[in-house]
Amino acid sequence: MKRRTSILLEQEQYDRLERRARQRGTTVSGELRCAVDEHLGRDDAAARWDEFFDEFASLDITMPVPSSEIKEWIGEGLAQKIEGEMRDWAENH
Repeated sequence: MKRRTSILLEQEQYDRLERRARQRGTTVSGELRCAVDEHLGRDDAAARWDEFFDEFASLDITMPVPSSEIKEWIGEGLAQKIEGEMRDWAENH
């Protein structure tokens, strides 16, 4: 579950953040979440999945929905997480 929060940034900070998100093909929100994780520390497994999703999102391809074979292989719960990440990515690109 994601929670919404608001922060105030200096214009220069926001411009740098927006530029980095554009360069990485992510969103401002995604960059902020990464920065918070880096600052607070992160579970290794969760960090590896985030890296996977970041790398996957940077690919210049049409985002497929995992096939039933992939869902069986990686597990239904993880497949749902991947589909959610892919939907989030598609909505923001």
